[in-house]
Amino acid sequence: MLLLLCFWSSIALFVGLMVHYGWIYAALLRQPSRKENLRSATQPGISILLYTHNQLDQLRNCLSVILTQDYPRFEVIVIDDDSTDGTEEWLIQTKQEFSQLHYTFIPRSTRFIHHRGLAFLLGAKAAHYDILLFTEADCTPLSDQWLSTVANHYQEDTEVLIGFCRYTGHKGLLQQRIAFENLREGMRYLAAACSGHPYAGDNRNLSYRRSLLWKQPKAWLSQFAQGTNEQNRFIRQTATHRNTLPFYEQEGLTEMEPMDALSWDALLQKRRQHTKSGNLMSIWFGLETVGFCLFPILVVSTCVLSLPTQWPYTLVVLWLYVIRLWLCSHLYKQLANRLGQHPFSYRFHLLEWMSLFHQFSIRLSLLKCPPSFLTRRIRHLYACWKEQRR
Repeated sequence: MLLLLCFWSSIALFVGLMVHYGWIYAALLRQPSRKENLRSATQPGISILLYTHNQLDQLRNCLSVILTQDYPRFEVIVIDDDSTDGTEEWLIQTKQEFSQLHYTFIPRSTRFIHHRGLAFLLGAKAAHYDILLFTEADCTPLSDQWLSTVANHYQEDTEVLIGFCRYTGHKGLLQQRIAFENLREGMRYLAAACSGHPYAGDNRNLSYRRSLLWKQPKAWLSQFAQGTNEQNRFIRQTATHRNTLPFYEQEGLTEMEPMDALSWDALLQKRRQHTKSGNLMSIWFGLETVGFCLFPILVVSTCVLSLPTQWPYTLVVLWLYVIRLWLCSHLYKQLANRLGQHPFSYRFHLLEWMSLFHQFSIRLSLLKCPPSFLTRRIRHLYACWKEQRR
């Protein structure tokens, strides 16, 4: 009885995972490309909002590509977060050469407000054009047609565009681990946008209309309470299947520089903040992780219970496991090529299991989070009540 339960559960879980991969991720491969006829598309004005903090060398590389974009109407607004590496002096000199370059700064007195959210708010208020395009100093567009690609995706009813920023580092296990996480997260929020359920984006390649901010002021102001994903709450509250499009053509991609100084603890903290801001779609992708974890357990249980007399059950579940591994590896390879990311074919299984253990450590770290304001308030009132009872 237990053998049949494990066997049929393995088959049911395999079918569910295959349907999930075919419905969610394969939608990215089915999405048609809009590269054709970029020149004939409308060319509205675009305001690029670029956040920086003590990243002068990276800022130089980034602006050298952005300021030479093959696009007629655009401006670049650099928001300097109290940099001390000479960023302001360099911007003053560069502004004399490029009239479309502007800059502002975040006051030191705003230490209790999240600086990235405040930076984007300051940039949005200073922008002259309706289309806002967000990026950061540590990433660079891959083409001088970046702005043309963004403009080509804006239609009359389009208000939000969700793009992808690829990760270049792939030498060393840590760099491959970061690149794999970046690819998987990008696949998830782009696939969610393709299926009509947008829930997240990347600050390094994200665009929406300035008029959307004034339509949803509460959603915009709520960003200040967020961590590294201050844009995600705004996307969840404003983006719909009607006003949102993904864009991930090669000309529309940006490239993030390798994070050589990023430690495992820093990466864990970023993923932990992302997990805390989850919603229905992130729960759906969490179920994918649960299914991935349960499937090998059911396979091993079936093999143990079926050997040595009922070995056909073992052959069936082992074949299912191999098929799932091959299909996932092939799907990730195709999507990595589509998104311009380095493929992980020969280390896919290892990185997949590393990601699983990493997510498990995130769940454990969430149990150690500091209590919220409401929890602290309840504890304080309870302590006062006990003191009065005495």
